[in-house]
Amino acid sequence: MLEGIVKLLVVITIILLFGKFIIGKVLFFVEARFRTWEALFAVVISIILLFGFIADLVGFNSAIAAFFLGVFASEYILNNAYLLEKLRALTYGFFEPMFFAGLGLYFVSINSYVIFLGLTVFAISITAKMFSSIFTSKLVNVSIIKNFFAIAHEGGVDGAILLTALQLSLISSKFYSIALMAVMIMSVIAPLGYKGKSPLSRPKPEPSIKFVTYELSKSSAEDLSRVLPTVAVSEDTTVEEAVKKADQLNTRVLVVVNKEGKPIGYSTVHDLFKMVSFGQGDVRMQDVFLLPVPRIYKSASGSEVLDVFKMSDAQVVAVINERGELVGTILEKEVLRYILKGEKKT
Repeated sequence: MLEGIVKLLVVITIILLFGKFIIGKVLFFVEARFRTWEALFAVVISIILLFGFIADLVGFNSAIAAFFLGVFASEYILNNAYLLEKLRALTYGFFEPMFFAGLGLYFVSINSYVIFLGLTVFAISITAKMFSSIFTSKLVNVSIIKNFFAIAHEGGVDGAILLTALQLSLISSKFYSIALMAVMIMSVIAPLGYKGKSPLSRPKPEPSIKFVTYELSKSSAEDLSRVLPTVAVSEDTTVEEAVKKADQLNTRVLVVVNKEGKPIGYSTVHDLFKMVSFGQGDVRMQDVFLLPVPRIYKSASGSEVLDVFKMSDAQVVAVINERGELVGTILEKEVLRYILKGEKKT
């Protein structure tokens, strides 16, 4: 037992160190060197299979090794939306079915004794889960039936734990077979008993914002600000002149900068047009009520611009340099145009 525990700790430590400090650098090098998704994807799969093979050589379950590798993988994979989607497709379409099929390879010969004990363990488990559902349903504020289904229908994690315990010699093959049979029956019976009693909510689709964020992470705020002309006027500009410039730029907002070229706020064309209609067209922009304009440094990533828009109700973001001077502006539509067309003004 001690040998098995030491082996488990060593394998997990190696995977942790590789996932946290090495795999990201390897994949970054491959992406920069080959610049093709196929090469990057092939390297990731090769790393997964290699770790599975090494784990199997030392007597550790290859599927569990791959699982730990995914848990400890660097943020490079998590932030790469395209690579993550490809890995999910391969995982659910190939690796996961292979894993569940592999669980059955460790079964002992099925006989009446194993079946009887398996059904007994299943009856005890489903009773315990029902009582657990009664007590915990109030905590999560859902019906008892839904709560029972949520805690009873899954069996993958239970199977993985049993398989790990078996390979570490913590349990016998017969005990593994009895327990896994109970898990298998539970994962089949629970959904069937639940069916039709209450509609299941469909899982929410993955938001496309992840892909947009990944695309923008490669660009800077200054890159985004160059897609469309800068929508800004000086504080000495009159309201009437500002409205005319907004019409020329086809924009609904204008950032106002002071004499040092630093943004001091922004105004909507709607508000400026109302002032003109009230005979206040000769008022200087420095005397107009301005809304606070979010600022972001030009070196910031494009994905940070999205965060600014999400956290603020502003319709425009001011891009500044290290001295706080305006170097460009970013409109909401500018982000979309950058993603869809990649247009940049010269």
